[in-house]
Amino acid sequence: MPTPPLPVLGRRVLVALALAVLAGAALAVSSVSTPVTVVADDEQIELRTHGDTVAAALAAAEVELGPDDAVTPALGTSLEHDLVIEVVRAVAIAVEVDGEEHELATVADQVGEVLDEVGVELGPHDLVDPPRYESVVDTEVVVVQRVEYEEQTEQIVLEHDEVRHETDDLERGESRVEQEGREGVKVRTFEVTIVDGEEADRELQDTDVEVEPRDHVVLVGTGEPPPTPATEPDAPSSTGVWDRLAQCESNGNWQANTGNGYYGGLQFHPDTWRSVGGSGLPHQHSRAEQIRRAEILLDRSGWGQWPACSSRLGLR
Repeated sequence: MPTPPLPVLGRRVLVALALAVLAGAALAVSSVSTPVTVVADDEQIELRTHGDTVAAALAAAEVELGPDDAVTPALGTSLEHDLVIEVVRAVAIAVEVDGEEHELATVADQVGEVLDEVGVELGPHDLVDPPRYESVVDTEVVVVQRVEYEEQTEQIVLEHDEVRHETDDLERGESRVEQEGREGVKVRTFEVTIVDGEEADRELQDTDVEVEPRDHVVLVGTGEPPPTPATEPDAPSSTGVWDRLAQCESNGNWQANTGNGYYGGLQFHPDTWRSVGGSGLPHQHSRAEQIRRAEILLDRSGWGQWPACSSRLGLR
């Protein structure tokens, strides 16, 4: 048997009840919120939000982000119960390295991370101020200094001494070089610190004498000269050859000083002059004195001391 239709009033009551149930359900849904914590600018903000993403929670907490700020978790992450959202503010920092300055905004925690962002590779001795492990907080400039160490050497000349020994093997007033002097060489080795291409420090590491100096030894005569011959010192028979030799050597000018390193009528070298007992320079002495010293040299070494002119004059 079919159910009789409800009266009009009854249908209205049922519709009203259904609408009430739907409205209550909608109210219940709209009242659901998620508790989260936002950590930003050294503050901890606890709130309940009806949003469903991290971005919505930040908006609800009235936290504005800069273009380089970092958010953890990401802005599009769905909210979860008691989720902690952390905002790290980017800081402006400059890095000075290799003569250039790099400016950037970073959320790095340590100086070393900032260097990685700029792409700075450090050598084993490079210096960083502040150090790599220091916090970026309160750091405005990071300075990188390139440091290298080099070994350098320098040579120092060691002057030789002159030693004079007396000997009666030579007549008084005569002298002879027994040993030629020689300068020595000392080498010093340094460790040099180079900072950004310029020397900053040097430290002596080693000193070594590679060549010892050798004394210049001169024998000085103390022996008595033999008796002077009774012949006239300026007799033509004994001195004429010297005049001819002087004419060849210096055009007969016994005071010759041409600047060629040889002096007097017979063109003595100063070392040779001193070796036969001469003092000063040859051209400063008389003709007789120059001949006297020449005769000593002749007795000792022969006419070869005047090779060209003695040959020309037929003396050898």
